[in-house]
Amino acid sequence: MMNPRDTLIGEQFLKANQEKRRKMMNLIPKANEYMDGDFMNQIMDRKKARIRQSQENKMAHFEQRFGMTFTELMAFSTTSDLDWRRAIKDGKIKGDFAGDDMSFPIASKDDVRRAWASVGRTKQDRKKVMRNIIRIAKEYGWEDGLPQTVKDRLKAGKSGLP
Repeated sequence: MMNPRDTLIGEQFLKANQEKRRKMMNLIPKANEYMDGDFMNQIMDRKKARIRQSQENKMAHFEQRFGMTFTELMAFSTTSDLDWRRAIKDGKIKGDFAGDDMSFPIASKDDVRRAWASVGRTKQDRKKVMRNIIRIAKEYGWEDGLPQTVKDRLKAGKSGLP
């Protein structure tokens, strides 16, 4: 998740950075102070909690995007493209193919975007491939991957094709 302060510019950014630095400096003991174990435990507990939360967010993202756990997905990441396509075909990964012969594999909204951008390079019937991409995007709720012009046409009740 992006830190909201990353989007600030100019003087706002400087003030936010100074405030963050002041808070961090308050955590560091002064030269003649002794850092007790409780103080360090608090810092480490907060750090561990942030790490745990980050890992949970990442796992939830993979499960939502691919319909499988992170461990299952990592097992596929070391496999070939053909194995990935077979997993989609066998239903191990949610998704479908927009083209013939397992071409244009779509398993996420990013794949919808990539497939739409690649339609111009295919030798297959382009209208058919575009219709299939739209169908798959609707079926799995990945309409966000479609270009804005296509989404506007679909809202107007048209087919979405150019």
